[in-house]
This record gives sequence, structure tokens and C-alpha cells, in this order.
Amino acid sequence: MKIGKRKNERGVALIWTALIMLVLVSFIGLAVDFGLMVWTGQQLQITADGAALAGAQWVRTDEVLVRDQAQLVAVSNVAGGVNIQLDRNDGNAAGGDIVVGRYDRDTRTFDPTGFPNAVYVNARRTAASQNGALPLHFARIMGFNQTDMQRDAIAMIGGGTGTGMLILDSDAECALTIRGNPTIELNDGAIQVNSTDPCGTCLQGDPLIESTGFNMVGDACLTGVTEDEVPPLNANQDPILDPLADLPEPFWDPSQDKGAINADGTYTGGYYSGGISLSGQDVVLEPGIYILGGDGIDIAGSTTFLAEGVMLYILEGPVDIRGTGDLTITPPDPDLYGYPDVGTYENVAMFQARTNTAEGRVLGTADMLFEGTYYFPQNKINLGGTANNFGDQFIAWQAEIFGNGTITLAVDGSIPAPGNRVFLVE
Repeated sequence: MKIGKRKNERGVALIWTALIMLVLVSFIGLAVDFGLMVWTGQQLQITADGAALAGAQWVRTDEVLVRDQAQLVAVSNVAGGVNIQLDRNDGNAAGGDIVVGRYDRDTRTFDPTGFPNAVYVNARRTAASQNGALPLHFARIMGFNQTDMQRDAIAMIGGGTGTGMLILDSDAECALTIRGNPTIELNDGAIQVNSTDPCGTCLQGDPLIESTGFNMVGDACLTGVTEDEVPPLNANQDPILDPLADLPEPFWDPSQDKGAINADGTYTGGYYSGGISLSGQDVVLEPGIYILGGDGIDIAGSTTFLAEGVMLYILEGPVDIRGTGDLTITPPDPDLYGYPDVGTYENVAMFQARTNTAEGRVLGTADMLFEGTYYFPQNKINLGGTANNFGDQFIAWQAEIFGNGTITLAVDGSIPAPGNRVFLVE
């Protein structure tokens, strides 16, 4: 009887040993798989961080490059033994792998709509992703063959909202001249002068310039003003290419000539071979695209001019605005208007034809309200007066700013400023 009892005890011990070994092996296996999951999570986070930072470099200028760069960085990273593929998400769906949008640092929220300043990246090892779920090893014993994992990141671009004034001429002396005592306010924007000339920028008198940067491909020559009286003059910077170089000219039918805008009344979009010539009239332009020939834009006297939701294309003649009345111009906005090409010319309020080199001037007053981008790709524009709201952006071949008044650019951030930096926010 005692011998049989010992045999039974040995049998029970073997069973318990086997069970304990099974439990130990299971715990070891789970620990190995858990370690794999932790390591893969870290790799996915590194991938998401790097891809978001790479994409954010281009978020203000080229959405295609945003996605290209994010994909390129992601695929160079390995997570769980595979190179991470990100879906481009060209439709910018909120749940996509790469989402371009706007990050509000005050509310810590990301919105896929609005003017972009940030990139969201979701790096995934899931069954629904191109990379597939993460295979497990020892957990298979317990019926778990794989697991879904993902990590995300948001990177944004900062350091000023962008370039408020861009001078395109690549080699002229005094491509930008600021003389007299004007006040130039660019809010959080910068000035960029592309001229390579040692005197590509000429500063004279006692101007007050409020901007986040004054960047030049060449350098500046100062007369009567010292460098400590203006924002830091950053010479030898890279040029900024014309961001509207591919903006097409609008279509018009010469046979549908509407004449000229030269009398009191309300006008609709279309081709006006005589342009705009006003001196004391009350005029309303309804939302639309206006193609202007003849005198281009000539507004003088106590003219009241209301043009909301318009794009003024100056086919011929100069821009000469020197009126003392109420002048309001706001640009096309597809959220507000539905006419043809409203999306093409979104935020562009004035566009002088690339074949029209007529020099222009704008002498603003406190009653002038201009919004949007003012684009003069082959023209010199002279700015003076007291235009407290002279648009969101100013792009010209050359410019001269003078007088004792204030010129304010709201700066919408659509042109990047050198020195911008990208950083992770989440």
C-alpha cells in the first residue's frame, strides 16, 4: 500500500510539474509577445513623429509634397519587421494615415479644414492597413494570432505666419524701396526680396517696419536709417518662388464686351474693354470675375466703391487708385459664392496680367478696406497713403513704399517665410 501511494504521489507531482511548466512557458511567451508589442509601438511612434515632421515642412506650399515626404520617411522606418507604408489619403479624410489641417495650440485641437499649418500622421500595423496586423508568437497557444497597433503624431509649422510682402525681381537694384516715414505692419508676417543685387533693398528716411523677418537673397543699402531701427536684415537667403506662377488667366469672350465701369450703378462680372474709370461715382461690383482692359483701374476723387467677392484681372492699363472715398475689395471665397472659377481664384482679389507691365500706384486712405492677395507678377507698384487694411498678401515684381502713412497687411500665411520651424505638438 505504501508503494502504491508513492507511485500516485509521483504521478500527481508530474502532472503538477507539467501544468506549472505550461503556465511558466505561457507567461514567458506572453512576456515575449508583450515586449514585441511595446517595441513595435515605439517603432510606430518614431515613424509617425518623423513622417509628420517631414510633411509639415511643406504644409503651407505643396500638399502633394506633404504626402510624398511623409510616405518617404515612413517607408524608411521598420516596425514589427516591416517597412511602414502610409496611405496618401489624397481626399484628406479625417481618419486617414496622412491628414493635412489646422492645429489650434490654444484649444489643442486639429481640424482637417481651414488654412493648413499642421500634419497628422497615423502609423498602423492593423489588419486594415497596408502593413497588416502585428503577428504574435507564443500567444497563439491561447488563440491570439495577431494584434492591431497604431501610433499617431501631429507636427505643425511655426515661426511667423508667412511672407506678407514678396518682391519677385531676381536681380534689380532697389527692387524694393522704402523711403520717407511710412509705417509698415505685417502682423506675424515677413518681407522677402528675391533680388540678388547688393542693394536689392533700399531703405531711406525713418520707416517703421513691424514684421517677423526681413529676408533678402542679396543685401540692403541704407540711407538715413540704421540697422538697429529696422527688423533684422537677413541677407543671402534662399529665394521664394512665385507661389502663383501657375495661376491661370481667366477666360473671357471678347464678343461679350460690357464696355466700361465709369458711372453710378451695380455691375456684374465679365469683360470690360474700357476698364474701370471713376471719379466721384457710387459703384457696386457684384461677386464674380472682372476682366479689365483700356485704362485698367483708375479710381480717383470721392468715389464709393464696393466690390465684395471679386477678382479683378487687369488685362491692360495700370492700377491707379488714389480716391478719397470708401473703397472695399474682398476676394473670391467658395464658402460664400458659387460662380464659375470662384475656387480657382480663391483669396486673389487683384491679378495684373503677366503681359501687362504698366507701373501702378495705390494711395490708400483710412476708409480703404482691401482683403485677399494682390498679385502684380510683372509690375512695379507704388504704395503710399494711409491704407490701414491693404490685403492679406502683396506679391509684386518691384515695389516702392513711401510717405508718412500706415500700410497694413493681415498676412494669411499662404507664402512660407524663411526660418519657419516645424515641431511636434502631439
